Amino acid sequence: MGGDYRNGGDCSRRGAAGAGWIADSNGCRVWNSIPHQGETIIWSGRCKAGYADGHGVLVWLLDGKLFETYTGDMMAGHYFGHGTQIYVDGGIFTGDYMDDSKDGPGIYHSPDGEVFTGVWDAGCFKGVRRRPGETGVPFSKCE
Repeated sequence: MGGDYRNGGDCSRRGAAGAGWIADSNGCRVWNSIPHQGETIIWSGRCKAGYADGHGVLVWLLDGKLFETYTGDMMAGHYFGHGTQIYVDGGIFTGDYMDDSKDGPGIYHSPDGEVFTGVWDAGCFKGVRRRPGETGVPFSKCE
């Protein structure tokens, strides 16, 4: 499924080379599983012991331009709990995360109008895919 550029998308990318912590201008850190050169973040929520924690908005910028946003729960700098991720390509995921991966019930709206409704397990999807004008069909994918 497209749109999975950042934490919580592609289960095969967790711990990718170069993955590590990124900090906002206040020194609050967030895990960055897929770093890009010129990337910065803005975190609007609480910072606990130097890590994004609790509910807030995380904005990912690339060369100063909006790249992605996440509105939801963080724990010790990781996506953890319920949230909504809006991807650079226009895709939107709303659902549950655990340790930076989609994990639990959720819904993903792709930029081309497909809707995936189901359950994610460590970033891998199992559920129903609906294309515009069609009836939903069972679908699964582990990237």
